[in-house]
Amino acid sequence: MINADDFYGADAFRVLSKHLEQAQEGQYAMVGYQLQNTLSEHGTVSRGVCTTNENMILQNVTERTSISGSGSKITFLDEDSNAIELHPQAIVSMNCWGFTNGFFKHLEEAFNTFILENAHTLKSEFYIPTVVNNLVISEQATVKVLQSSAKWFGVTYREDRENAMKQLKELTSGGIYKEMFTETE
Repeated sequence: MINADDFYGADAFRVLSKHLEQAQEGQYAMVGYQLQNTLSEHGTVSRGVCTTNENMILQNVTERTSISGSGSKITFLDEDSNAIELHPQAIVSMNCWGFTNGFFKHLEEAFNTFILENAHTLKSEFYIPTVVNNLVISEQATVKVLQSSAKWFGVTYREDRENAMKQLKELTSGGIYKEMFTETE
C-alpha cells in the first residue's frame, strides 16, 4: 500500500516483495526512510515517526504533523504549538507498506469508526500508521522495518513537482528506468 503522490524507488518494492513471499498472516513490513530525506522545501509535512527494537521490529509509530526543517534542525508542532525537535536520522513511515490479506478487515473497521467520529470535521485525516500502531500495540500484528537503497521523493506541494520531474528525468537518462512517455507541450 503506497501513497499516489510519492516515489519510492524500485528497490523499495523488491525488499517488500521478498518479505511478503515469506510472511504469515499478521506479519507486515514497512520500508523506512530517514526523516531528513523526506522533507519539502515548500512547507510542512506529516510523517509517522517510528520506534523499533534491535531486530528492526516496529514498536511504535506516532504520526507527527507540521514537521519542518531549518538548517540541521527538524521540528514538529505538538498539540500546544510547541516546536519539538526530532532527530534527522529518525526512521519514518512514508506509507510504503506490505500487508497480508487480513489487514484490510482491520483497516475497514478502523475507517468505519473514523467516519462515525469525524463525519463533521472536514479537515480530519485517516492515518494508516495509526491503524498499524494500534495493531502492533495490541499484538495483533508485527511490522518489520525494512532498509532500502531506494531514494524517496514526493509531491506534497505544487512547487515540489519541478523537483520530482527533474529526479524522474535523471533516473530515466541514467538508465534506471525506461523512457515510457514523452512530455508534450
